[in-house]
Amino acid sequence: MMVLRLIVWLAVLVSASLAMGADVKPVTLRLPDQDKTFWVGQRIPVFVEIRAKGTFSGATNFSLPQILQSVFVQVGNPVVSSEEHDGDSWFVQVHEFALFTQSSGSIEIPAFSVRYSNHDGFTGPVTSHNEIVPQAKLEVKSPPDRESHGFLVTTDKIDISETWQPKPGSVKQGDIAVRTITQSADQMIGMALAPPPNQTIDGIQVYPGTPTVSLAMERGEFLGTRTDEITYRFDKAGTLSIPEVTYTWWDPDKQQYHSHTLPAVDFEVAAVVQPGSATDTAKNSTHWLVWLPISLALVGLGAWQYPKLKVWGASIWQKLNPPDKVATRQLLQACRTHDVQQAEIAWAQWQSTQMQPLDLSKDLEDAVNELHRVIYGAGPHVPWNGNALAHAFERQRRNELKCQLASDSALPQMNPAN
Repeated sequence: MMVLRLIVWLAVLVSASLAMGADVKPVTLRLPDQDKTFWVGQRIPVFVEIRAKGTFSGATNFSLPQILQSVFVQVGNPVVSSEEHDGDSWFVQVHEFALFTQSSGSIEIPAFSVRYSNHDGFTGPVTSHNEIVPQAKLEVKSPPDRESHGFLVTTDKIDISETWQPKPGSVKQGDIAVRTITQSADQMIGMALAPPPNQTIDGIQVYPGTPTVSLAMERGEFLGTRTDEITYRFDKAGTLSIPEVTYTWWDPDKQQYHSHTLPAVDFEVAAVVQPGSATDTAKNSTHWLVWLPISLALVGLGAWQYPKLKVWGASIWQKLNPPDKVATRQLLQACRTHDVQQAEIAWAQWQSTQMQPLDLSKDLEDAVNELHRVIYGAGPHVPWNGNALAHAFERQRRNELKCQLASDSALPQMNPAN
């Protein structure tokens, strides 16, 4: 009888120990203190903790979710430690992520998968795991008068500078000038900094370039930089002015807006006289007598219908070049040239054009995660090859088109024959 009681008692202890061990969740997501206010455009730190009864083996891989109007990236390297639970030793990896969003209210981070491996103890056999990081929600606040500021950045300070090549002054018709604007801010990534405003200037053609973004990390802190190049071509003679550019951001500590204005500049554009002989001039004068009335009539008609023609031209351009197609072309071009920075920019632009939640294929998720790892990881720099992302992206587009065509063909006829 004594032996039987001892066996029952040991069974109870083992069951209790297993139950307490079961309370240790292998994967958890930890948000910042809920009492802290987070703002639109601010870096929101998110932590994923992974626990295992043995040392980790190999790299841990995440399939990061796509969140509308947001950038969600992993930053730095994991911090590894150990902890005790009911007499058992657990090894812990803490991975940090950064969320930047242009949305306010309740923001949901969808559940996403993680793959990792660990030894049994220190040197035992390796076991692989495929777990799910649980979803989470957090509240993001919008500053007052947020709508009038468009794309919003939230930080205490942004350093902004510009250079001109050539410097403002005297130029000739047809000359170009390149303006380089550089922004940098602590606890930001380049993609989360604001683009320069679009400008339409009479007599000047404006060509915005593709921005260059970079991220410097040191001891867990990082500095994001965005560089924009804008090219101006001077088509008219005279004094032409390029308006000032103002960047505005929200200071979360002082709870007020700050701004930095790049001043307006003037260029004196000299007319370029086209050479021609006297004979050519005489012949041209005869031609002008014929074409002058026709030209005046066309100019008058164009001036009369200019508003309609402008709207019509803009609508045709938008139909031929919708934002999603433009972003698609830029993404595939960046993949072909293996330009990791431009691929990240184009990917974020393409995401912003999607009105529905994204359901990415496994191949595309892995390719995007690899893109983010190369850009934002703290390990040694390795060259990025864009072929995997391009192929996965094109396969996803083809599959979506097939599904759409199948759905359209399955619709009943509007007027079925009797």
